[in-house]
Amino acid sequence: MTALGAALHHDRTLADDTRALEAFLDRIIPDPRGVAQFVVPFAARRARPPTAYRRDKLMARVRARELSSFLLDPAAKTPDEENLFISVGLQTDTRNYGSCISLALGHAALARLGSQLVLDAVIELADALTPRGGVVFTAETATFAHCLATGTGVGSLTAEQARRTSQVNYVLHWLRDKARGPEWGTFLSPEHVQRLGGPDRVRTSAGCELVRELRNGGMYLQLTVAVPTFDDADHAARLAALASVLASVLLDPSTLP
Repeated sequence: MTALGAALHHDRTLADDTRALEAFLDRIIPDPRGVAQFVVPFAARRARPPTAYRRDKLMARVRARELSSFLLDPAAKTPDEENLFISVGLQTDTRNYGSCISLALGHAALARLGSQLVLDAVIELADALTPRGGVVFTAETATFAHCLATGTGVGSLTAEQARRTSQVNYVLHWLRDKARGPEWGTFLSPEHVQRLGGPDRVRTSAGCELVRELRNGGMYLQLTVAVPTFDDADHAARLAALASVLASVLLDPSTLP
């Protein structure tokens, strides 16, 4: 059983135009029943309890620039395989790796929506946002996928999962102009593509079964058409090969303090 996670890192002020975000939310959450929203207002002095997800009212608050972020998640005690998490950062943060929009789906939730619909929704959102980087990956659970996407941990993680999540959190602070990843799906910015020799060079050298050019000049690379399991040894080998091809735009761990 494999969960899916994704993260897009961007510098857009989403309040200026919420149409792409609305389209993404509508595709991933066709039925809002049972979905809760937790919002973080700029002026909040203390956390407020979650409320039922209301897309139109939520987007109105985004456009009014009231919120710094929001999280959509399922009702309490939802089985992990049915979990769905969407986290949206709304502050423009150019100091680190931009704001993050993340998604995590348990295997049952993913099967119900269909992996292709989910991938298309993420890629279309990336097309609208011009991300600095981003990844799509598989994980053991939706909870772990959410933690890996955002770099934030929860108490239910295993020791190894907590270690990997902490590593993601640390690396995100140092990526700057580098690409995140690689993972099963990897987003490259226009600058990454040019540093790698241009779209044709990337397409022929990446060894990926799916390559999509984005409207902004960036690219999306997906190692295989089929969703890999989180413990697929062949997938790990292909990731290592892709990392070698993308080495000039990836962060070298040996340079970290």
